[in-house]
Amino acid sequence: MIAGLVAAHWAVRVTSLEYAPIGAGGHHWWAATSAGDLFVTVDDLTARSQADHGGTDGAFDRLAAAFGTARQLDDDGLEFVAGPLVDMDGSTVVRWRNRLVVSVTPRVHGMQHGWGAFDERERDEMLGCLVRLHAAHPKQEPARDDFELQGRAALKRAISSREHEWNGGPYGEATRQLLLGRYDDVVDALRRFGEATAAATAQQHRFVVTHGEPHRGNVIATANGPVLVDWDTCRLAPPERDLWWFRDAPDALATYEEASGCAADAAMLELYRLRWTLTDLALYTDELRGAHLDDDDSELAWDALVECYTTL
Repeated sequence: MIAGLVAAHWAVRVTSLEYAPIGAGGHHWWAATSAGDLFVTVDDLTARSQADHGGTDGAFDRLAAAFGTARQLDDDGLEFVAGPLVDMDGSTVVRWRNRLVVSVTPRVHGMQHGWGAFDERERDEMLGCLVRLHAAHPKQEPARDDFELQGRAALKRAISSREHEWNGGPYGEATRQLLLGRYDDVVDALRRFGEATAAATAQQHRFVVTHGEPHRGNVIATANGPVLVDWDTCRLAPPERDLWWFRDAPDALATYEEASGCAADAAMLELYRLRWTLTDLALYTDELRGAHLDDDDSELAWDALVECYTTL
């Protein structure tokens, strides 16, 4: 079915399709086609709509704008951008069964290191890419960052039910005890996040095109330099939306400032760090509060949740 959809919309002949169990937030396939090797992604709009007041339509619009911007950046000569292909209608995304979205990107051949810290050379290369990205003015722009906290509603539900047992699975009660023990810290973090977003909203003049997640797991090392993938998170936002990943390297941020003319704002760096932590805390709490099994996925969620509390 996926092969037929890709063939019909992108006018290619698919000779083989192999599921790729990588990444998160979507399903992926490697496709050998008459147009070369492609990377096919199917995203679930309902999973992207947890903070969307406009439902799946709002999530679709943002995804379409993000991928359209990536395509434009690629066309404009930013060689580190892995832009998706347009289909026969000129769109980078195809809506399928209402809640699903299909996109196709040429396969980037190189080494993907996975999650972890950049070494110094990798870090400097990526910051150089971000200098160019933040200076770009593509004809098509992504949606503006609305500073919503994904999972806020789920976190509020967890907080409101904290006095009752969570017996949906083996990690439920331990998750509740974590929240009970750090309740004041969670409330304070939400307060700080709200104050920081108010300040960020007033900085519209600083908004630039950002990737959103330029971590090592989204970088493929090629013979021609690093290539940044997964542009679904592309937004107009303060540059710190990308720079917070490098907040522990002040010398690198100083180099970015010298090259870009833009100094990283410490409060904005903290805003995006805090949003990442609170989002993970909310989503993992919601997962472990509900029905779950004693399996590797639950263990990973538990370990990640504990880490969230250590960095709160």
